[in-house]
Amino acid sequence: MKRLMGWLVVLVILSAGLTIWWNFRGREIFALNTGDMSVAGNLNHDYYNEDDFLDINIDFDPKEQPQAEETANFYDPLLEYRLSRDIARENVKLDLEKLANDGNSEASLELLSQNKKINQEEELESILKAKGYGETVISIEESKVLVVAKSLTKDKVEAIGEILFNMTTFNREQIVLTSI
Repeated sequence: MKRLMGWLVVLVILSAGLTIWWNFRGREIFALNTGDMSVAGNLNHDYYNEDDFLDINIDFDPKEQPQAEETANFYDPLLEYRLSRDIARENVKLDLEKLANDGNSEASLELLSQNKKINQEEELESILKAKGYGETVISIEESKVLVVAKSLTKDKVEAIGEILFNMTTFNREQIVLTSI
């Protein structure tokens, strides 16, 4: 009996769906609400009179326009630097993966090294952010650590340098901080 009820529910749902599809046959339905008048129509020209839509005025929310202007004027040099670093990193990574897939063991080792370096950079960026030093972009190269941040003060430079000195194998002269 329970099995029969389950199939009956499935049959009812399928028949309702088929009925809806048959009535509209994939045509899009739209509705416009214009104050006191509600107009509904179908994009297929068989079901509405185009003259009904000539007097419709659509008012846009005035709050939307300034928001679009603010977004267009927004520029973050730190974000741009991070994106360019990530794009360059991904290009190198793709090349190394291609070589590693072709059997190049040196490329495989370099790919593992690069992944380790990326993880370390992300970890250091997270630690600096958690300690309240804001957004930073860290690039670890062979002989130095480059830190790019916004509005660095002397105190922040010393504190960030000390954190990186204690968490990496680089000495103080190899840690370079740059403010944007």
